Amino acid sequence: MQDKKMNYFYIAFIFLFVMTVGFAAFGRNLSTKTRASQKDISIAKSLLIADKLEITAGSSDFAQISIFVRAEDGTILPNRLVDITTTFGSVNPTSAQTDNYGKAVFVVRSPTVGDANLTARINGVIIPQALTIKFIAAQ
Repeated sequence: MQDKKMNYFYIAFIFLFVMTVGFAAFGRNLSTKTRASQKDISIAKSLLIADKLEITAGSSDFAQISIFVRAEDGTILPNRLVDITTTFGSVNPTSAQTDNYGKAVFVVRSPTVGDANLTARINGVIIPQALTIKFIAAQ
């Protein structure tokens, strides 16, 4: 009878030991990181924003383009690769990782007058939002 009680005690001890080790090894931090990395990017909810839509060409003037990457539920998504291209002028950098706020920042400028159509991609998928920057002559 006493051996049965001792066996139950050993089983309970082993169970608690395994649970403790499991929580220590695979605890909250790992599950939080896993959940965050599994969220899908929402192209429709991600934003492409310019601080200026008209810039003086051939000057030190530039437009700052901010791209905010979001999930379907609207939460921000850090550490996502964003690429941007332009049909006119230059953009720097051409790709960047989003920061802790889900934001990637780019600069657009041109030495000559014209219109630049910008296209952004998040992890290779094009954002359908259109953005055109006009480079105008100095006044």
